[in-house]
Amino acid sequence: MASIDHSWGIRSPAPDRPLESPQVDARLSQLGERAVYKYPMSDTMTIIDRSLNWGRAQISLFLKESAPFNVVVDLGAGTGVDLALAKSTCPSAELHAVEAYPPYVAMLSEMNVHVHPLDLENDPLPFQNESVDVVIINQVLEHVKELFWIMHESSRVLRGGI
Repeated sequence: MASIDHSWGIRSPAPDRPLESPQVDARLSQLGERAVYKYPMSDTMTIIDRSLNWGRAQISLFLKESAPFNVVVDLGAGTGVDLALAKSTCPSAELHAVEAYPPYVAMLSEMNVHVHPLDLENDPLPFQNESVDVVIINQVLEHVKELFWIMHESSRVLRGGI
């Protein structure tokens, strides 16, 4: 019988035997389509709730402490979850996303976000110096090489710099 290690990890008695347990079934039912199943080379099956994000609570708190703000830019905005937090914190804020992935560009456009499909590592941000109140860079920097360029551009457009 499988035992739950923590809220999304489940240990199987053997890697070749399926996991069957009311606890497992309940957790999978709760996660629904948000679950991703990973079978590493061990006897552990990990269930990942992709809706969770350790930084989201901190971003929400930061936005509340930074309000009111007028212009928000999210570099690598993805589906716009962080911009939605900004909008819920300050409904009058103008939202901008730097995002190049076409499906995300379409989603962001439907959310009335100004989308700038730029190469984040090469292109200058399309904003005047010191014209942006908040720059969000959530789960992006670990994917890029040009950190200094991105931080330079972020500093340039932020009111008062970083």
